[in-house]
Amino acid sequence: LAATVAFAVPALADGHGGKGEHLTFPVQGTTFVQHVEARIAKTTARIEEMIAKRNLPKADADAARAKLADGVAKVRAEAQKAAADGTVTKEEADQVRAVSREMHGGGGHCDHDGKKGPDGTKAKTRD
Repeated sequence: LAATVAFAVPALADGHGGKGEHLTFPVQGTTFVQHVEARIAKTTARIEEMIAKRNLPKADADAARAKLADGVAKVRAEAQKAAADGTVTKEEADQVRAVSREMHGGGGHCDHDGKKGPDGTKAKTRD
């Protein structure tokens, strides 16, 4: 059973969700980096919880942790780059979010491509 590693960047000022504190851009670089670090800590805790809950074999658990570490390094580097001038704009935050979304795994339960079938419902296709 393969583990799926997901990443999330701080809640942006888009008004989505309603959970957590939303940043209003532009924001200070240190504040943005703190939010990214908080999300990284939360994601790490969720991955460890998932590993324990699923009782993953050591090889799978190590692979999930390695994938997480790779993603954390990329997201941290992009966040530091965005915060380098002391202020993070929404566009810079969106770039960090794009890097974090590259780390997302698939949904895990279906492989449909999001296309609608002839009856208007989502097609249930597999590759």
